[in-house]
Amino acid sequence: MKRGPDFSFQALAGKPTLTALPFKGAAGATVAPDGTTYFIDADNGPARGGWLVSQSHPKGIFLAVGEVHEAVFSPDGLHLALENDETSVVRVVSVPEGKAEQIVGGAYAPVFLGNGLLVYKTRCELMQVVVTTPAKPTVVAKDLCGAGEASRDGATWMIVSPSKHPTVLSMRTFLDLQRVDAKTGKVTTLLHLQPPDGFEDPQISPRGDRACMQRRGKGLSCIALADGREEPIAASGSAYKATFDLEGNQLLYPVGGQLEVADFRTWTVRKLFTFGEEIRYWRFFPGGKRIITYQNGATVHDLEAQTSFTVQPSKVEVGGFVPVPGSVRKFMLGEEIGPSRRYWWVELPP
Repeated sequence: MKRGPDFSFQALAGKPTLTALPFKGAAGATVAPDGTTYFIDADNGPARGGWLVSQSHPKGIFLAVGEVHEAVFSPDGLHLALENDETSVVRVVSVPEGKAEQIVGGAYAPVFLGNGLLVYKTRCELMQVVVTTPAKPTVVAKDLCGAGEASRDGATWMIVSPSKHPTVLSMRTFLDLQRVDAKTGKVTTLLHLQPPDGFEDPQISPRGDRACMQRRGKGLSCIALADGREEPIAASGSAYKATFDLEGNQLLYPVGGQLEVADFRTWTVRKLFTFGEEIRYWRFFPGGKRIITYQNGATVHDLEAQTSFTVQPSKVEVGGFVPVPGSVRKFMLGEEIGPSRRYWWVELPP
């Protein structure tokens, strides 16, 4: 990629509006496409599970589903898939009714392919099940004994191997990369490497058009999933903690003590800023024009205006940014309190 000019951010004054959510002991949260319905992984006394807040249940209804590691809404927001990674069980809940529609075992990484079809990974297969009927799951593709991740629409899957776990993608070395079309079941091998070659920390773009990773001896690199073409990004860049914007047009990644952004539309890399121990995480807002950085405090950076805005001071330990679909002003932010979190609704000034 060619290198563009560095960003230079100007700090803005002002205070955001913070409203505490009434749920204690939270671990994570997910907002539905309508921007108001949400699920928060928070216990109810000794009961494990989470709260579903919607128009039908404005004060929240508790779902006693055990520990929740992943929560995914369908595109129309009428269905919610809840994954328990420890028990390998995925439960699909009707959002208006707050009742279970489907329960599937041996399941990981659920994602909706359309509104009523759930696709998920097992140990060695890609499966699908209709959530609106008592239909049994059917096989999409077999012999996929690796870790998997799907595009945002569920249509394209990245499978990497070898791996003993169906979804863990970090802190291990992979040799093979496969693309799976979840609509047809077609499997295409794009990388088949031999040691000492390999790659680490792979992730698929939200659009499903590329997979980016740490290539041994090559740095941060991507593979076009349509044809297997390699796309070098930064020889000294790190795929660890790299993150796409929600459209897959940009990739945020660290280079030593600085943060850079790669823009696939212009094929340009730009330096954002140098950071220290106060920043450990970074995420894009919807639309890709703003990012948030956080750990000790939280700051929003506007990439177009090149301005920054403090959301939480450095004395607050921040964990968990939850975007609201379509919004660059409203979002959820977690505050670490011991082993759990307290979540806030945050609204930025105009």
